[in-house]
Amino acid sequence: MEKTKKRIGLSGSTLKCIAGFAMLIDHAAYVLIYQNLQANYGEFLSNPSTGPAEFQNLYLVYTLMRMFGRIAFPIFCYVLVEGFLHTRNLKKYLTRLAIFALISELPFDLALYQTPFHFGHQNVIFTMFLGLAAIAGMRYLGFDDKEKQMALWQRLLPIVPFLVSFALADVLHTDYSGMGVALIVILYYFKTSKTAQILFGCLLCASNPTALFGFIPVHFYNGTKGRNLKYFFYIFYPAHLLALYLLKLFI
Repeated sequence: MEKTKKRIGLSGSTLKCIAGFAMLIDHAAYVLIYQNLQANYGEFLSNPSTGPAEFQNLYLVYTLMRMFGRIAFPIFCYVLVEGFLHTRNLKKYLTRLAIFALISELPFDLALYQTPFHFGHQNVIFTMFLGLAAIAGMRYLGFDDKEKQMALWQRLLPIVPFLVSFALADVLHTDYSGMGVALIVILYYFKTSKTAQILFGCLLCASNPTALFGFIPVHFYNGTKGRNLKYFFYIFYPAHLLALYLLKLFI
């Protein structure tokens, strides 16, 4: 029997691991370093170059960690779109995101704002949920029906779910807000061309240059699922935020 050749490149689970590690570094920088800088060197944050040596060193480490952490979001958005294109049960996918967005909000608020309830900023899973709802609505309203004879209003109708999700993300102040939803929609819109996904994704992320490096592992995605780590990542998000919050209490 001929053995199945292993595809060269990165699997979906490997992309998730890369994004998860980058996200951990990003949040650790903010919770463990930036909040310490705020408490002890707050007067220098508006003009970091004027701070003392110990402040400069910490601020440099913080900056480098945040720069690396920015690669996580584009990867997660790409994996979300791939999940949408291959899911067998969209309702369950949406439900999982909604449930874990709610579960994650308390540790998110504790880690970033030291309070269990902060309504001015919602965690990134809300953004992912709204992005998924947007592309699901676009498909339901005929976005993929290219060969059918459709009136102009029917061709424009799929834009409505995107606009609604974009507005909700901004109103709710979700992480990455409406631009996060827009990135998910862009990746879905160009789903038949990875080159176009990366090109237009980079254009959308141009205001945050280090996020562009997130498209490098996306380029090497080989189309395979990899190990089944689905629930691990749903659990990892609130768990790592809670762990960072608890760690901060003891250092």
